[in-house]
Amino acid sequence: MAVGETTVLLVGEGPHELGRPRGEVGPSDDLPPLATLVSRLLGRQDRPRFLCKPGKDIRNIHRGKMGSRYGKKAYSAIRYAQRKGLHAVVLLMDRDGPANVSRLSDMREGRSQIATSFPCALGVAVEAFDAWMIADAEAIEAAGGDRSETTATPDSVRAPKDLADGIFGTRRGSGLGPKYSIIAEHVDLSLLEKACPEGFGPFADEIRERIAPAVA
Repeated sequence: MAVGETTVLLVGEGPHELGRPRGEVGPSDDLPPLATLVSRLLGRQDRPRFLCKPGKDIRNIHRGKMGSRYGKKAYSAIRYAQRKGLHAVVLLMDRDGPANVSRLSDMREGRSQIATSFPCALGVAVEAFDAWMIADAEAIEAAGGDRSETTATPDSVRAPKDLADGIFGTRRGSGLGPKYSIIAEHVDLSLLEKACPEGFGPFADEIRERIAPAVA
């Protein structure tokens, strides 16, 4: 991390969001899909660097009373960023079914236990990050997919990765990462906020309200 640069800890589920190999990437690098979406939401020319880490690599350091592992994950991610001298945290998890509707509130509980107002944006994709990749026909076509399979209501799709496989002719998600990188560059963000009011909409608000001031 160079002096004067802003670096954001980007925590997600896996390679479809964070790319391969994961690590630190700058504005001039080929950004993974989630980093591209965050950069576009920030809407700035001088964009931050990202340290990309899967959630499983964030060790739990919370020792108080908090029942949810997602709350502990949010708390631990913020503490990790503070120790590393980073400037902000973006944490995105999948909901993985209606039974897990409390994941976002659990993460917010973990964030609230940090005494300082460290910049941290939280999000939960409904039901998975793949849902954000199947909403925009133009972006799908730019990535070589079948635009006729686009869905206007991704939040209602129970298995969005299966639908993405059908759109791109892949199997069990194999090869979707590069497609998602292209979609993230081309997707209409306003359309995506309206199409995913439970997942992407609140996440976009958090990025603009909590991260944009920190990297300005």
